[in-house]
Amino acid sequence: MSRFLALDWDHQQLHVVAAEVRGGVVTFRRAAVWREEQSPTLAGAEDAGRLLKQRLKEAGIAAAPVLACVGRDRVVLKEVRYPVVSDSEEPAIVRFQALKELTEPPDEIVLDFAPIGDSGGERRASVLSVRRDLLTAYQKLCQAAGLKLVGLMPRSFALAAAAAPPAVPADVPVGVVATGDGWAEFAVVRGGNLLLARPVAPGSGLPAEVRRNLSVFAGQHPALRIDSVYLAGSGDNALARRLSEALELPVNSFDPFGGASGEMLPSGDRGSFIGAAGILLAKAKSPVLPINFVQPRQPAPPKRINVRMTAAIAVAVVLLLGGGVAAARSVLNAKAAEKEDKLAQSEDKERQAAALREIKRHIQPLDSWEQPVWLDELYELSARVHDIDSLTVTQFSAEPVSHTGNNAKSRYSAIVRLRGTLRNNDRAPFNNLMDELRKDGHYSVENPKVLNGNQFELTVYVERRSPEEYKQHRLAGGLGR
Repeated sequence: MSRFLALDWDHQQLHVVAAEVRGGVVTFRRAAVWREEQSPTLAGAEDAGRLLKQRLKEAGIAAAPVLACVGRDRVVLKEVRYPVVSDSEEPAIVRFQALKELTEPPDEIVLDFAPIGDSGGERRASVLSVRRDLLTAYQKLCQAAGLKLVGLMPRSFALAAAAAPPAVPADVPVGVVATGDGWAEFAVVRGGNLLLARPVAPGSGLPAEVRRNLSVFAGQHPALRIDSVYLAGSGDNALARRLSEALELPVNSFDPFGGASGEMLPSGDRGSFIGAAGILLAKAKSPVLPINFVQPRQPAPPKRINVRMTAAIAVAVVLLLGGGVAAARSVLNAKAAEKEDKLAQSEDKERQAAALREIKRHIQPLDSWEQPVWLDELYELSARVHDIDSLTVTQFSAEPVSHTGNNAKSRYSAIVRLRGTLRNNDRAPFNNLMDELRKDGHYSVENPKVLNGNQFELTVYVERRSPEEYKQHRLAGGLGR
């Protein structure tokens, strides 16, 4: 049996859950929440650690290894594709591809990844990164509190672990909403696996943001249908009714504590504990967290034989058996061992060079994958369609631009073709959409057509851009920052 403290400290609210993990089962012992004037930062980490130590003492919560989670808005998430390689080479390949997509210097971030399957002879993975000073802040915080940080995970993965069977259905994707004081997150989960994660704005606009993210997911995964949404909490409430009315879907509540009760556990507002409770459930599911910035996946070091030690042992055995071997023979054996060691080192370096050449052979094709980030592009498009009743996109297709011949110097990397319908033969929404695309500066609108009064076709050339240039994306709190 292992005891842990789960920590979710965000937006000046400190949630702590103490529990025991044994045999894949979590036994929740205590849970407490405090409203504080600060959240963890590198500058205030030691003060925050002393405050945490004081709070735990006041609540009678004993020290234990710490599992912490951070909000989705503090995590950068990207999906990368890469060739099929060995498990030992995979972390290096994923890191190489991810760093091409990120704008921060490599030494200022910590990244980890979770494989999400194979597609067309390639592998896919979700790569998540945080700034290194955030990890350092949590490490110093725990040290000042007399604790040890053993795990730091995005709250989105804790949410997925909490929204696993039997809390939600196992074989179909469902939308999951979690809220706290000053934050809210939306995810799509199937069987405890995370398919989509977004921060959303809490408050009156939450139902509209959830609806927009459901539309984005439906466009990205047309074969997966979401028929229900689950709200983290302990019972029906006004937010569940508002979500159900806005989404026209059933909204069910689920308890992150799995129905556990006791004097030391909260009786209300259980939904805000989903981060702390979920990371404990993730730990129970597997000893290795799906994402852990404290111990991210690393390339496996090559196995090496200590030739010098082996040679020295062999010399000692020969001397022992010989009983009276002369000093000259000992010197000769030592020289032979030194020569053998150098030969072995030379062979080891040649093997390493061959392995690096093989990795380079796999990595070089990655340089040609310079297509737009389609999840961001879909989100940008959904943000520009202000009224889906007036203008509805019924078909979205994309293909890369071949940079040969006349297109050799083209700045565009893909062509998108849109088809859809207009209400009441009103072309104004269609014209507005084209104006917004042209003003953006990253698109070239070609061949706009309106057929039969209410059917439109549009060809758009798309320029690849960096994540921070997705302005609509940033305003909506999308998959990037």
